[in-house]
Amino acid sequence: MSRETRRPRRPGRRLNVGNRYSASILIGGKLRRKQFMTFMEEVYLADLGVDWGVPFPAELRDPAWMPDLLDDAGRLYLMSDQACDGQFADLEEWLRSSEMSYDRHSGVDGGCDRVVEMWRPGMERPLQRWASIEGDALITVGPIIEAHKALRLGHVQIAQDLLDRSVGVLQHIAVLPCFEITD
Repeated sequence: MSRETRRPRRPGRRLNVGNRYSASILIGGKLRRKQFMTFMEEVYLADLGVDWGVPFPAELRDPAWMPDLLDDAGRLYLMSDQACDGQFADLEEWLRSSEMSYDRHSGVDGGCDRVVEMWRPGMERPLQRWASIEGDALITVGPIIEAHKALRLGHVQIAQDLLDRSVGVLQHIAVLPCFEITD
């Protein structure tokens, strides 16, 4: 039985057809306790787990278990080796509408490059960048090399401008906050 037929779909949800790629998502921010079960349903429907290839265990779908599931930085890290087109479209939409921050990292399968997508409350749309295997956003190295040369020549302002151009909007993305359940 395919993953598409195992998970029930609510009316209005996207049909999960497309290429399947590995992807993970780091989630942070404040989740209201009354939203917890809806959040767990979104995690379930996205076929996410706390380990590769293992669906989220039903016994852990309890707010009391959340602290044990957080990474060292206090964020919720979930993954799937079968994400539709390397993303979790419905979950990501739900997170944005719930003002929850996330960084999604899509792996390389079928000739696609790694991508990181970052979203924080207040952003008009998620920011996508090419990514390293660790999920870090990649930047163009050319301006960095030129900035290094400018610094060696004592041209600090030119170096600063080159670094600003290289880093661009990434410098304005806030650190992913801790995942927290609030009343």
